[in-house]
Formats: sequence, C-alpha cells, structure tokens
Amino acid sequence: MNLLQPADTRMLARAGACVVALLCVSGCALHNVRYNEFVKARIEPVPSANALLGSVDEAKALLDQAKLPHNGMRDRYNMERRAGQTLLAQLGSQDYVLLGEMYGGGNAYSNLETLKAAFCERAAAKGGDVVLVFRQDVQQRQFVYTTPGYSTTNVQGSAYRTGNYAYGSATANSTYTPGQTYVGTMGFPIANGLVFKYVPGVEARRARMDALPDAQLESAVKELEGLWTDDKRTLADVLKRWDEILEQATAP
Repeated sequence: MNLLQPADTRMLARAGACVVALLCVSGCALHNVRYNEFVKARIEPVPSANALLGSVDEAKALLDQAKLPHNGMRDRYNMERRAGQTLLAQLGSQDYVLLGEMYGGGNAYSNLETLKAAFCERAAAKGGDVVLVFRQDVQQRQFVYTTPGYSTTNVQGSAYRTGNYAYGSATANSTYTPGQTYVGTMGFPIANGLVFKYVPGVEARRARMDALPDAQLESAVKELEGLWTDDKRTLADVLKRWDEILEQATAP
C-alpha cells in the first residue's frame, strides 16, 4: 500500500496554511488542536506518543510530481512510495503507517513545548505513537490595553452643637485619575504535524506489493485504500485482509 494516499497529498499541500489563533485567557495555557484522519479503521489508544521535528518538503515534491498527467500507474505508485519512504526515514524505521495530520495553536500563556505535548496527547488518543512536527512558529502580536479611569472624593468638615441644635460645615474635593495604557507583545505558538503508528511487518507487506504486476498492483492498491478508510474494521482486520490480498495475488 502507498504510505501517502491521494487524500493525504491534498492535506499536505494545505497544511502550511492551516493555523488556529486563540485569544489570550488570563493565567491559563490553552491549546486548540485539530486532527484530520487519513486512516479511519479503528485503532486502540496508546498510553503516550512522542514528538519529533522533521520535514515534508521532499515528500511533497515527489507527490506533486506524481500527479503530472504523463505518469502511468506504476510511475505514480513508485513516486508516492518514495515519498512515504522519505518521511519514514526520519523516524528511523519503515514500519510505520501514516494515520493523519494535526495542526493547531495555543494562547499567550502556552509555548511550543506545551503545544507539542497537546499534539502528543491527542495523537495517543487516536492510537498514534509519533508526531512528526514539520512546521512550528511563534506568532508575535502586539496588544494595547487601557485601564478605566476613576475618581476619588475627600470630604473635610466640622460640627458643633448648641443646646438642641447642631451646626456644621463640610468641603468636598474630587480627584480624577485617568486610565493607564499598556503596550506590549504576546507570542502565540502554532504547529503542524503528521501522526504515525508503529506496525511491525508493514514494510515487508509494502515490499511484496512492489513486486506485483501492474494490473494486480492497481487492484490491490484500490482495495487497500478502501480497507484503511473503513471505520467498521480494526487495524488487525486490515492487516489480515492485506495478507490475504497478497497471498491471492502471488498464488500460482
């Protein structure tokens, strides 16, 4: 199976433009993390995930090249396959499956580390083991805040009494204090990442796919794309059916 499917290509092309700006909430680090799933098959959550800095530039260039009209099915497959390999090389193993794309941001009380931690928490809930962060930045935004003005009144007076009568006088003085204006800069972190699941033996299956004749390869790729996007199947179901497809395709 191609590591990157056509839907993934579109997501990668748009990923650099997808950011979420959050308003500053006093004293509390908040994050807004969006997740676009490429694999819809059911995958159990894992206890934790790790974040790793990387790049998608080479993979995206290969995927863009694969879409050119002069390419045949085998050429497109090979370029998409190479695109996947360049991504997985950054993880240190080819035995990973791309589950989805993640992007988001934080408020002024967060930072890149807390944002990546939020990415990892969301990825683990989706069954992902690794988040490959391929874009991160801190947007600097100026703020202007003016406190309200207020007035203070002081009263001074005297009083005395004669028989059943009381006399007195008082003077009131009011002072107005204007509001104060504060100008500064706040930083808002943003990032994009890809979520991967470690699946031992998945690269061996891909290698067997590479050796299939064109007609069988095209048929197998189409069926696998349907399997990975079937939310009624589990990961174990997909792998079992993948093995059956390979056995059928290579049977004498």
